[in-house]
Amino acid sequence: MKADGKTPKQHIHALETLNRQLQEETRNRKQAEERITHLNAVLKAIRNVNQLIVREKRKERLIKKICQALTGTRGYYNCWMVLFDEKGDFDVAAQSGVGEKFAKLLEIFQRGDLVANIRKAIKTPGVCFTENPSKTCGDCPLSDQYAGKAALYVRLEHAGRIYGVLAVSLLPWAGANEQEQILLDEIADDIAFALYAMEMEEKERASTETLRQSEERYRALFDRSLDCVYVHDFEGNFLDANEAALSLLGYDREEIPSLAFASLLTDDQVPLAFQTLTELKETGWQKELKEFSLKRKDGQIVYVESKSSVIYRDQKPVAVLGIARDITRRKQAEKEKEKLQAQLNQAQKMEAIGVLAGGVAHDFNNLLTTIIGNADLALMDLQEETPVYHCIEEMRKAGKRAAALTRQLLAFSRKQTIQPEIVNLNEIIMESEKMLRRLIGEDINFVTVYEEEPWHVCMDPGQVDQILMNLAVNARDAMPKGGKLTIETANVDLDERYFREHGVKSEHGQYIMVAVTDTGVGMDRETQARIFEPFFTTKGLGRGTGLGLSTTFGIVKQNNGLIWVYSEEGKGTTFKIYLPRSEKQSETSGQEKRPLPQIRGTETILLVEDEEALRDLAKRMLGEYGYTVVFAGDGEEALKRADDHKDAIHLLLTDVVMPAMDGKELAEKLQSKRPEMKVLFMSGYTDNAVAHHGILDAGLNFIQKPFTAASLAQKVREVLDG
Repeated sequence: MKADGKTPKQHIHALETLNRQLQEETRNRKQAEERITHLNAVLKAIRNVNQLIVREKRKERLIKKICQALTGTRGYYNCWMVLFDEKGDFDVAAQSGVGEKFAKLLEIFQRGDLVANIRKAIKTPGVCFTENPSKTCGDCPLSDQYAGKAALYVRLEHAGRIYGVLAVSLLPWAGANEQEQILLDEIADDIAFALYAMEMEEKERASTETLRQSEERYRALFDRSLDCVYVHDFEGNFLDANEAALSLLGYDREEIPSLAFASLLTDDQVPLAFQTLTELKETGWQKELKEFSLKRKDGQIVYVESKSSVIYRDQKPVAVLGIARDITRRKQAEKEKEKLQAQLNQAQKMEAIGVLAGGVAHDFNNLLTTIIGNADLALMDLQEETPVYHCIEEMRKAGKRAAALTRQLLAFSRKQTIQPEIVNLNEIIMESEKMLRRLIGEDINFVTVYEEEPWHVCMDPGQVDQILMNLAVNARDAMPKGGKLTIETANVDLDERYFREHGVKSEHGQYIMVAVTDTGVGMDRETQARIFEPFFTTKGLGRGTGLGLSTTFGIVKQNNGLIWVYSEEGKGTTFKIYLPRSEKQSETSGQEKRPLPQIRGTETILLVEDEEALRDLAKRMLGEYGYTVVFAGDGEEALKRADDHKDAIHLLLTDVVMPAMDGKELAEKLQSKRPEMKVLFMSGYTDNAVAHHGILDAGLNFIQKPFTAASLAQKVREVLDG
């Protein structure tokens, strides 16, 4: 026994125990050092990744260098990434430390398949830890490389978009470490944000700013958000706003300190805004989306949906973060729907009024006839100096004004009793000139071109005035910045073919044409197809009833006439009205007509017309008169056809207004190569209106649409014969 009272056996046991403790401490210290070394390596890798995110602009190079950085620091044994496009299909991949078997894994991705652990990672938020992937992921070609190692998988996600998956291999104890997983999740967030920024730059093609370090991620997201993001205090004063918000409101960044609810909200929205602030103070977040109407810097009203939450610092509320989405288009669509509904209601109401007006006006006219007739009889028996004479005269005038009003009501309801008489349209237009000039305003140049000896028509003069007024008002509204209004008259012969080709049931023969041409905004074909519909209007609410052209159409049809419109967007509009010549004035109608001169020919004509139906019509017309026709639908095609045609082209017959290249430019190009070729222009505008447009110079060969076969052939012969 020793002096300390312990036996040698007890001393040996104590030494063995102490030795085990020392060994355990050594192992623990070694593991701790390994963990510290590993974590330092991972932290170094994170720094390297952040630097790569700032420098690299291409995702292929970025993910490749990130994989190399994560393995090069010995933070992980191997690393690989696979990225998907917006549809979820395989895009690109990169690896480091995996080797040749990675190609087999890529084949799986390229087929559109996924291995088990990747499917799990895509569906699971955060980091997925797999202690022994060689057993749990047997369908992965890399499973044998994970023997004795664990794996971490994390999806690359930002703003709800999954860009791909990041996978690393490491020792099991490291993979199970929570701090390790947090660090990898941080790396994944940085990578996803970098991919998001690259995607936004590619879509917008407007930003050349590169990503900075991951610590600036919040600022980058704030500035790059497509929605409006802003920060304000609890008094409603703005502290910050992103570019989307500034753009929506029309302010510069330097003006943010001067912005407040009071300057942005419409008056009726201020109570709602401060009610929302009170709710935020109480709850810390906004429960429901709120809709606000805001005033832009230029005074325009825009609409947004917003939702806000409180920003805390040291557990104290310091400001409000808000996100707003521009819903102006949606609100405008809703208003347009309301407008259309109002127009429908108005149309139904006007239809009812029209029916009522027709019935009332007829009865009222009977009363007015009695009033005016008796007034006339009374005046016949009175001397002008009689005191009551002037009273009865005023009654008679008032009756006539009332009669004019009922005629307007009857015209509105299409039930008026017309009073036709033989009229000279030139004289009626001349009498209306003064009124029309006042109607259209001083900023519109009013031009009239009259037929020297116009044929007469049998028509109610009041209806002519109504047509002129309706068309003049439409022309004025189509020229808000001024322009030129031209009214022309002309005698024309329309044959049966013209009506057949245009699908119109009318009698061929002699007509007097009235053309009203403006240099306004013009109409597209969809609008042209509807202009004669009752209540159809392109004017704003309260500016038109949509009855002007429909009334004009009704009057023309009532008088067995034809109305035709020719318009090009940005070029103006021509309305042509054809009214049949009065037989009572046609004293030579029964005489034998003089035969037309020989108008046939054998020459070659290049026909250029962008309207297929008119092109086919003109081709058939010319063909029947013996001409050889080469045709094209536009200027470019015409140039090609002319180059391909080796023989002579004697005449170019071209439309004036065509897309891309007008007829004048086409003629200049062709005549530079074929100076002997003659040119005949055609247009739905009248020749005077075309000259007013500045499209053609006066004196050029011109034929006006619509034309008959005979008039076209005769004009062609005249041009060819010089």
